Amino acid sequence: MKLAKIVAAVLGTRYLHKARFGRGVNVNRPERWLSTLLGVAFSGLALKRGRGLFGRLGAATLGGMFARRGLTGRCNVYRKLGVSSS
Repeated sequence: MKLAKIVAAVLGTRYLHKARFGRGVNVNRPERWLSTLLGVAFSGLALKRGRGLFGRLGAATLGGMFARRGLTGRCNVYRKLGVSSS
């Protein structure tokens, strides 16, 4: 819980996660759009060109993570920190 207090001090109290941890949307709409666009871009980059197998796998993994964050509105990093931007 100390980490949540530090995050609240740095970001302000309005970012503290009001809902139960692990439940609900914790990413606001503009972030969701940006995450979805980044996910599509990274996935496209992985399909079109990449620096070897590991470069393509890395880009595809990042694309999938960003797409999931954007489409579901849930961010595991925010959840672990106990913050919400929604």
